[in-house]
Amino acid sequence: MIGSNCHFTFDKQQDPRGYFELVNIPDPSLPTPPRTVAVLNVIRELDFETQQLHTFTITVQDCEDKYGNPPRTTTGTVTVKVEDIQDTNPRFYIFDSNKNIDENWRDNTTDEVIANFLAKDGDQSLGITRQIEYSIPNGNEEGYFKIERPSGSSEDPAKLKRAKTIDAEALNTTFFTLNIKATEIDENGTETAQSTEQTCVVFVSDIEDNDPMFNFETFTSVVDEDIYKGYALVFNSTNGEYSSITVTDADVSVLNNRFRLRIVEGPPASQAFQLSPPNIVPGQAEVILIVNDTSLLDYENQDYQEYIITIAVDDVNGVEKNSATVTVKVNGKNDNWPQWEVPPYDREPIVQENAPSGTEILMLKARDGDIGMGNTLRYSLADRSFEGKELFSVDSETGMLSVADGAEVDWERFRSRNGSVTIYVIASDEVDDPLVNHRNETSFDIRILDVNDNHPVFANIQDSEADENTRENTILPGSVMVSDNDQPGTSNTEMEFEILRINCTSEDECANPGDAMGLVKLASDKGNPPSSTTQICHLHIKDINDETPNIIWPEIDQYTFNVKESLLEGSYIFDSNTGAEFYMEATDNDFGDNAMIVFSLVNDTESLFRHT
Repeated sequence: MIGSNCHFTFDKQQDPRGYFELVNIPDPSLPTPPRTVAVLNVIRELDFETQQLHTFTITVQDCEDKYGNPPRTTTGTVTVKVEDIQDTNPRFYIFDSNKNIDENWRDNTTDEVIANFLAKDGDQSLGITRQIEYSIPNGNEEGYFKIERPSGSSEDPAKLKRAKTIDAEALNTTFFTLNIKATEIDENGTETAQSTEQTCVVFVSDIEDNDPMFNFETFTSVVDEDIYKGYALVFNSTNGEYSSITVTDADVSVLNNRFRLRIVEGPPASQAFQLSPPNIVPGQAEVILIVNDTSLLDYENQDYQEYIITIAVDDVNGVEKNSATVTVKVNGKNDNWPQWEVPPYDREPIVQENAPSGTEILMLKARDGDIGMGNTLRYSLADRSFEGKELFSVDSETGMLSVADGAEVDWERFRSRNGSVTIYVIASDEVDDPLVNHRNETSFDIRILDVNDNHPVFANIQDSEADENTRENTILPGSVMVSDNDQPGTSNTEMEFEILRINCTSEDECANPGDAMGLVKLASDKGNPPSSTTQICHLHIKDINDETPNIIWPEIDQYTFNVKESLLEGSYIFDSNTGAEFYMEATDNDFGDNAMIVFSLVNDTESLFRHT
């Protein structure tokens, strides 16, 4: 564009991207009058695919003339047409950048279209447009995907499909970041440098296609019968090596991998043990079998010696999916205490007094519920001190209780207890370890049977007295005490008495009136054999006035005596005919005061006489 004494401009708004610039240059070839040349320069790379035509309105304005006339303007239109060349990478027109699919979708994976891609040559002029080839340069290293080329028109998209099944539980299969590449190919089918890539993320959704599984089918465990509540069992697997019990559901989503554990068998297994975890578990869990009721672990009870437990794993709807078998064997321990029989002996607990040393009295009887270790009992007297302990001994193996010191087996020693001795004995199991050795003490009475080994003894001897002429069978005053140290209330202390002899049989044989008669008494018990003793006792016969005085002089009942009337008062009387002095003599067979005789005058009304 050339003008004289003018200036060219164009509207910048018509070139918002700034592709062009308009430069005014003085034309040196036309110095007079001065002219200006306007040059339209491209200052930014043109892109056919972006804009094919550029139209500008050019404004030309001259200068004010010498006469002061205002400048004049005129306009013109300039159109720049961009010619297309093969310089543009392909462009995606359809691209599914995020897709969700299920794992293991059907058996035939070729039917599923995951995503659609449509790319075209960025150069759209006829004659230079190329075809597009699709590929997955990154993200498909395992070959899970393939791209199916469109078989129809250029407007048909390519299809992303599975090349093989995808398992969400496999490593790195939760999602795939695929680089989808569209490459132009020339007329020879060769890939060119023109290409473009975009990222398609395929998320793989987990479906419930895995059942929860145990790590082994069978397990074994051994537990001591005296174990504490809450103990967690230790297991061995099928090969005999230590192993925990593990359940795993390979599904990756919490929605699909949840399960619940339970013991299939009812009581007593379900009471003896409990499972942990008890609630719904996601994914994986270690199964813990915990002792819940120790009373159901009893080696001595055949029903509780071994448990075969089926542990089932169910889905959240209660449908059993799998199971494992656990065999729990109960190991016998010394967990039972010796128990005494009732009564704790095999015969009546009696022993004869003075029984010789070694005499067997009875057999102790106890039992121990253990099987194997700890069920052999040992017997002994208790460690404690008790009266009579030295009298007895116990055979530790048989439990035979015998007399140890026969000389001391004396009923009289234990008279206060009626001959009964309380002994204390112990039954203990055979385990030497004091921490697990069990001892049980009991006591019972042994009755010592009294034998007649004591003689009657006279004591508190009192003389007796009796009036003469006492009737037969009359009980006389006075007593004789006889004691016997043997057991009261038995034949050994039941007494019989007998007078063996009497030292004098009548009053005439006694030396003096009132002397005691000597009675030789015999006291005998009724023991077998009987025992007796003798004692002399005295019986004093008491005289009574049972004899009448007997006048022996004069010898006649009627006696006439002649006296002189001239006798003085107080004179003795003499018979005046014979000269004999008058007297009377009498006797009395009683003794003592009862034999004294008193004379008195009867019928002497005038009191002429007196006697001395």
